[in-house]
Amino acid sequence: MPKKKLVFPSSCFFVAAVVLVALLMTGCQGLATMQGRPDTGLSFSSPLPPLENPVRDSAALRKVLDSRAKAVRSVRARANIVVGSGRDARQRFEGLIFVEPGQFLRMRATQSGATVFDLLVKDQTSTLIVLPDRTVYRGRLLDLERDSRLTAGISPRLLLDVPRIEEILRDRFASGNIAVRTANKGRLTLTADDPHSGETEIFTVRSVDGLVERYRRLRGRRKLFEVRFWSYEDVDGCVVPTRFAVENAAGGAILVTLSEVQLNQPRTAALETVEVPEGFAVRQLRAQE
Repeated sequence: MPKKKLVFPSSCFFVAAVVLVALLMTGCQGLATMQGRPDTGLSFSSPLPPLENPVRDSAALRKVLDSRAKAVRSVRARANIVVGSGRDARQRFEGLIFVEPGQFLRMRATQSGATVFDLLVKDQTSTLIVLPDRTVYRGRLLDLERDSRLTAGISPRLLLDVPRIEEILRDRFASGNIAVRTANKGRLTLTADDPHSGETEIFTVRSVDGLVERYRRLRGRRKLFEVRFWSYEDVDGCVVPTRFAVENAAGGAILVTLSEVQLNQPRTAALETVEVPEGFAVRQLRAQE
């Protein structure tokens, strides 16, 4: 039977939205210049008890992933974001986020108590207010993600892929485009090749609980990005990544920590309203090829 084409669905992307917070806050400052790993010295934290039968092959992993699958209608959380490593001048931001997967996103980010930006995404259209620059950006979400001035050159697909890492794995199993490369030292390493883009995904999964510890995407031998997961929490029966580091191809890195995570909260009218301050310049996001 021929392998199915890889599909990148847009559901369950709340953690990725937090990545977008960090990219927007650091894009103009140059994330690529913030070298070093902010997650150096961290240890993995799991909310799950050890599996009775540790994951040692793809069939066992698929069974574990299927048993944890759960739909999420919305997510509300606080985020703490650190840019750069201990050897560099660290920057720290706080964020508030509300997401309805694939449909709606509202974020506000602050530094030292002052709002840095406010973002509303609805029906794939975005309104971004950057307060220090007194500028409002409007246009398609896709063009916002592709604007390297704002997103530090990170692939826009990363914004969809990071949070739903287990969903991605389930998709790869369903398509038949995944294979176990190694199984040792308590970990399973799996690869998935996309012949259409020429990219390869590499997943590192813990045998003890089936949680993804590391996710990389390559084009040939060139690393596009890497995500290192450090902590998960069980929120209303859903396993949620709550601490993870994202590193781009140039070595720029951010560390994201989520707290006060709430699932399936209703969207309010206030979340859908963005007030543009008087005197701010309004710029239309330009389509990127």
